[in-house]
Formats: sequence, C-alpha cells, structure tokens
Amino acid sequence: MSSVQEEVGPTNQRDPQLQETGRLPNQREPEYHNIHGPQDQICNEYGGYTFRLSPVRRLERYLILGTEGGTVYRDEAVLEMDNIESLTEMINNKRGTEAVKKIRDVSVNRRCAKQKYVIHSLAICARSRDPETQKAAYEILPEVCRIPSDLFLFLNFCKENSTGSGWGRAHRRAISNWYVHVYQNRNPLGLAYLVTKYWARYNFTHRDTLRLAHISSDDPTLQLILRYIAKEHGRGVINENISDDPSAAEVQAFLEACQKARKTDKVDELCYLIRQHNLAREHVNTDMLKCKDVWEALLEKMPMEAMLRNLRNMGSLKMFAANSKAEDIVIQRLNEIRSVDMERVEAIQDDEEPMCPRSAHSHPFRILQALTEYQRGSSTRHNQYHEPNMRIVGALENAFFRSFSQIEPTHKKFCLAVDLSRSMEKRVHGSQCITCAKAAALQMLTIAKVEENYEIIGFSTQNRNLAITPDMNIDDIMNVMRSTGNYEGLDCAYPMKWAMENKKQDIDVFIIYTNNDTYCGSVHASEALRQYRIYSNNPYVKLVVCAMNSNGFSLAKDEYMLDVVGFDAHTPSIIADFCRMG
Repeated sequence: MSSVQEEVGPTNQRDPQLQETGRLPNQREPEYHNIHGPQDQICNEYGGYTFRLSPVRRLERYLILGTEGGTVYRDEAVLEMDNIESLTEMINNKRGTEAVKKIRDVSVNRRCAKQKYVIHSLAICARSRDPETQKAAYEILPEVCRIPSDLFLFLNFCKENSTGSGWGRAHRRAISNWYVHVYQNRNPLGLAYLVTKYWARYNFTHRDTLRLAHISSDDPTLQLILRYIAKEHGRGVINENISDDPSAAEVQAFLEACQKARKTDKVDELCYLIRQHNLAREHVNTDMLKCKDVWEALLEKMPMEAMLRNLRNMGSLKMFAANSKAEDIVIQRLNEIRSVDMERVEAIQDDEEPMCPRSAHSHPFRILQALTEYQRGSSTRHNQYHEPNMRIVGALENAFFRSFSQIEPTHKKFCLAVDLSRSMEKRVHGSQCITCAKAAALQMLTIAKVEENYEIIGFSTQNRNLAITPDMNIDDIMNVMRSTGNYEGLDCAYPMKWAMENKKQDIDVFIIYTNNDTYCGSVHASEALRQYRIYSNNPYVKLVVCAMNSNGFSLAKDEYMLDVVGFDAHTPSIIADFCRMG
C-alpha cells in the first residue's frame, strides 16, 4: 500500500475525545492546501485540492458524460482539451489498446449519454501513430458506429485529426468493411433502411464513402444498394431484373417505396407506404410532417429512441388526448423499458433500426431528457406548445427508474448527500434543460427506492435537511431542493462532519452527488472520512462520489472510496456491490 493510501485509508485507531464529542480536531491543513503532494492532489477551478483521476478513469468519465456546455469555471473547449490529453497520454504510454477496450465497453453496453464523445475518442485512436492502437480501433468500428450518422461523425473527426488529406489503406478497408458488416449481420433490408434514412450527415454522404473507400461486391443484392447510392440517392431507380433472389426484390421494393414517400403529397398514400414498409420520419417529405395522420402511422412502429425524441413534436399536434390510441401506444412502449442484462447486452441491436429485434432499453439520460422537455410543454427553439399528458409524464418517470440496472438491497445504513452549491445549477453535459442538481437528485432516489435505512441531506458549507421521500414526484423534489439551496460555496467534507456532530455512529456508506468543485472546508473530505471511521469505530465505512461532470478531480483515494460517473446506467448496481465489500 502506498504512503498516500496509508494516510487516508481505513483505520480503527481510537480517539476517546473524538468518540465522546463527535467533533473533528482542529485541522492545520484546510482544503485550499495540498496535503498529499503534486503527484496526487491538484488544484481545481475554485482553488481547492482534490485527487487526480487516473487516465483510464478520466477517459471513462469523458466517454459517459462528455463536456458539452463546460462547467461553471471551465468552458467546453478547455475541458475537452484536458480530456483528450488524458487519452493521448494513454496512447503515448502504449496503453492505446486499453483505451480502445474502454471505448467499446462504454458504447456497446449503452453506458454513454451521447455517442459523440465515444466516436471522437475512437477517431483519435484510429488516426494515432501507434499501429496496435490503430488496428484495435478499426476492428471495433462496426460495433461502436452502429448507424450511418455515427459513421459520418467518425469520418469527420478522422478528417479533423489527420495531417494528410487522403484515405490510407487501413482506413478504406475499415469503411468498406462497415457496409459489408451491416449487410451480413443486419440483413440486406437493414442496410437499405439505414442508407436511405441517414443519407447525409456532417458533410459526408454515402456516395462520398463509396467513392473514397472503393467499395465493391459480387453479391447482387449488395450491388443493387451500392448502385442506388452511386446514383445520388436513387435518382432514377433501377428497374431492371437483376436477380431471382427474393431479398433483392424485397430491397428494390423498399427503395422504390422510399422514393415515392419523398415525392407524394397524398396523406393516404404516404400512410400506406409507412405501414407497409416500416418507413421512418426521415423517409418522409418534410411538408407532410405537419399532418397528424402521418405521425400516427409513424408512431405504430417507431423505435424507442425516436419516440422519446419526438414526444414533444407529437404532443404539439394534440395526438395524446385522453384514452386515444396514440396515448396507449406511448404508455405501453414506456412500460416495456427495462434495465439491460450485462451478459446479453452485446446481442441487443441498436434501437434506431426497426428491421432488427426491438430493444426495450434506453439510456436513463435520454429518458430524463425526454421527460423534462415533454413536461415543460413548450419549446422556444421550435415555437411548439402542448399540454403535457400526465399519464405519459408518470410513465416516463417510472421508465427512468426502471432503466437503471436492477439492484438488490444491501441493508446498509446510507447517508445520501446532494451538493446544493451554485455550480450544480449548471446544465448537465449534453442537455439544455437538465441541471446537475436534478440529475443528482434522481440518481439519489435510485438508491432511496431500494434501501430502507438512509438519511438524505443537502450540503454546501453547511447542512440542509431535505424532506425528500422516494414516493415524491420530480417537481416536488426540485421544489424542496430550491427552497433549501445554498450558494455560499462547497465543502465536500460536510456530510462526514454532519454525521459526527449529530452523533450518527451507524452510517456504513456516504454517497456524495457533486461536481467536486470543493474548496471551502477546514478539512479535506478524505481526512473527514478517516476521522469518522475513528468516531464510529468502523474502519470499513465507505465513501462513494458520483460525479456530475467530466473534470479530472476526485475526492476518492483509498480502496474503500469509490469514484463513479453519475449517469452511468449501471451505477446503482456498481455501488451496491461496492457496499457489500469488507
């Protein structure tokens, strides 16, 4: 064990005065002093000292949360650069393949809120100068970039991270293999669906990739799709009889339906094409999306992610009247959402594609974003207004909690402490409507709904008792937090100090939901935890820190301190397993 771990790790050394009074001894080193040396502790934006995350832990936090919107004291560009430097450090230290494995794990297991940061990291690895890292990155390209918009984003990032202007052999082969992989693993109709739904993104089209990657095939059905791409989005559909293969005829019928859907102005004809060929919103002429009947036809087999994104659009057309068919469809689909079994997650196809077996999983962040936007009832950007259907709001709330991995109660005593400082009013990375405070509160409730023995507190530089119960709705919880909010600063040692001052000797686990921008305390959080272990005579009291942003700071250090990312779908089960240790 290192000297640092010995200093902050578990101890059962008794201090009679501390156990009697429950008060921390006077500290010589407040939080704005470094007590563990520059190799371990670094200064955050506020001037307080916290522990440095390892490169792989920082990469994981970046992949899951991203950096969109930055933090209160660090803008997005600077935060992005800091995280990329961590990835570059791993590649330079011959740990690039380890980084690629982490990228695959986060993406395939649906742990990320947005694919953007996963794909950016993959592009950096693919265009690196390390042959092993580059090879590993290209091998997982079809698993990470599951739809064409992901592929085009990858190509755009590769272009930004390349010194030359051409495509090398490995790059061309990887892009060509992507189309072959989709064709072989998702069936021919699945590839036809994808290339017509996502024709162009990020200044790339399928025609561009076909030309630059030199894609070719002897398979007659794949040839049909490639010719469709080469003819600029199927202008002049191929009518000749190219094969007796039934799959080729099915693909050709689908491509012809896509062309008709883009051109027709007849609602009945368009609804028939949508239902007959499982067409998506992107296949439809934009002018026709103002029609309620068209959206009702789309909703019948709309993928989960698309449905969540378009709830507000459909609500503005007054589709969700009480006891309507549309209301029943949405609620039934939301009630199907469940957590993902980690052993089966790799077999689940992307929910953007209805040609594959439908998954009932969605990332908690996307559900929360859909709930917040739909419940708000208006959109300043799109000038849309609707009256939220409260049955749908309730179904979204229930779906949010079900989307986390299922956990069994640990029967431990918890102190659930949520940061109420000013910085928690910053938006969650990747969202324009969800604050860090709201995300933290909902994460906290995932524990409170399972465990029976817990205390819920809010803190900044002092304690705020939060009268929150697991059966409260989101609005009530946020009202409680706003009414007790404190903007004086942040002392992340306060939950442990509060427990001692209130003679709470039976707490087994402290869970702190924060952005780690701590600086106000007279004692470091790690030292306060050490003192609480002495006070409670329990050397195995644990600290879990749930991060709400992707900076490089952590409060956790020893083996009984856990640092996790707040919106990881598997966070509750990880915390439960950690709490059972010792």
